[in-house]
Amino acid sequence: TIVGIICMKGMASMNEKVKDYFTFRNFLKLLIVINIILITIITTKAVLMIKVYNGFSSDEVDNDVSVYQSITSSEVKKGIAASSLVNCISSNIEIEKLPTDITDIIGNINNYYKSDSRHFAFKYQDIYTGFTVSYNENGKIYGASTVKAPLSIYIYELASNGEIDLDSELVYYPRHYLGGTGKIKDMKQNTSFSIRDLVGYAIKNSDNIAYTMLMEEYGRVNVLNFWNNLGTETIFTTNTNWGAISAFDASIYMKELYDFYLKDDEYGNELMNYFLNTTFKPLSGKKYNVANKSGWGDGVIHDVSIVFADNPYILVALSTLGDDDNYQDYFNSVSSLAYQLHHEYWKYKMELCSNIMQY
Repeated sequence: TIVGIICMKGMASMNEKVKDYFTFRNFLKLLIVINIILITIITTKAVLMIKVYNGFSSDEVDNDVSVYQSITSSEVKKGIAASSLVNCISSNIEIEKLPTDITDIIGNINNYYKSDSRHFAFKYQDIYTGFTVSYNENGKIYGASTVKAPLSIYIYELASNGEIDLDSELVYYPRHYLGGTGKIKDMKQNTSFSIRDLVGYAIKNSDNIAYTMLMEEYGRVNVLNFWNNLGTETIFTTNTNWGAISAFDASIYMKELYDFYLKDDEYGNELMNYFLNTTFKPLSGKKYNVANKSGWGDGVIHDVSIVFADNPYILVALSTLGDDDNYQDYFNSVSSLAYQLHHEYWKYKMELCSNIMQY
């Protein structure tokens, strides 16, 4: 009996120990679960912070500046010796890993545009990779003579497709007269001009009469439909020959101009030469040639351009500095910032791809 009692006490003691052991295990499990939850929260916050920085919403670069990429040709090259190098150069870079040499310039662009509300919009776009930095690119503003560019591109693409003859002529009637820029205003009315010459006047000399004659011939709605199909949202949407522009739309039609120039040796080259030989070039490409179309009037002054650097880029600068005698300071500053950005971007791009084996 005494042995039985001792055994029962021993069993009770063992049960208590087993109970304590399992209670401790449950406690450990609870701690592990809590740790997992905490780690998940911390990791989620870290990911969110990376996403914010990826969109440049950090304190260093204000969220008014947008940075993104849209590779123009993402096809992976296969079966060629330099495939890895080609794919590296044309691929997206990790925006959150951009070096400070680039993010500092982006910050300077942001600060410059925020410093004066008359600095309306900015867009830099590398043509080959689609790397883009923009400020207020969807903002709408009176376009002035910048709209002569998309009209002219539309006309030359019609000619390239065999739909019109650029040597056909239009007559300059009194109803077409407009003052302002251009040469035709000083010529005799009832004179005939070829479509080709009118486009040349409209682009090189920003001729208002040439533009009016061409718009009458081809129709705003037709031009609107052409550009809407290519993604524009603002140009030619109002019932007027002039209307509004945005940096977003401007980059679309200048990219189309560049693509047309590459694919059509005859019409594309001829049209690009008009843009390369404009009489007014507010934006500078430093040592590079610039194809552009500016616009000036009713308090605005803009320039929309292609800079023929070793790797060409599109540069758009819109402003309400049309009545300011120092407007050129604005375009000089924008030209310099874009040039620095482009240089540092391609320097970084080449460093990333420099270790790839070449044959």
